[in-house]
Amino acid sequence: MAKRDLFLILISIMALVVTLFLFVNTRSAFYHIRKGEEYLRTRDYDRAIEYFTKAINQGGQSTKNLAITHKYRAFAYNAKGKFDDAIEDLNKAIELDPKYYAAYSDRGVAFAEKNQDDLALADFYKAIDLNPQYYMTYYYKACFYTEKNDTSVTFSQ
Repeated sequence: MAKRDLFLILISIMALVVTLFLFVNTRSAFYHIRKGEEYLRTRDYDRAIEYFTKAINQGGQSTKNLAITHKYRAFAYNAKGKFDDAIEDLNKAIELDPKYYAAYSDRGVAFAEKNQDDLALADFYKAIDLNPQYYMTYYYKACFYTEKNDTSVTFSQ
């Protein structure tokens, strides 16, 4: 076999491998997560939910990544006002990673939107306990108290 023929066979095999990689990659959980994130950025929450759901159903993610994907989908549900769906996803995220402080923080927001104040505050304080440096929880808690017109609470409480 001539070197030229061998070279063409090698190029053909490489093209096939790249094609297969791209085919598999566009159906991977990672691909769906990235697409969901793109739709979150453009505030197309229905499409974001669609892609996060595909990622969750795809399987093959680590426990931590699956928890994150549930949190992302919950963010889209919260934005659409589907607080029960958001809480369900955040419960799953917390079940998968009980120290996932951002999931507690976001679940507190969903509870606050449903006027379940005790549950909201419990989640805000749990998030702060897990990670006192996560500033978003303080922001959400401040919004919660502002909405309630409660000025008696200080930043450190």
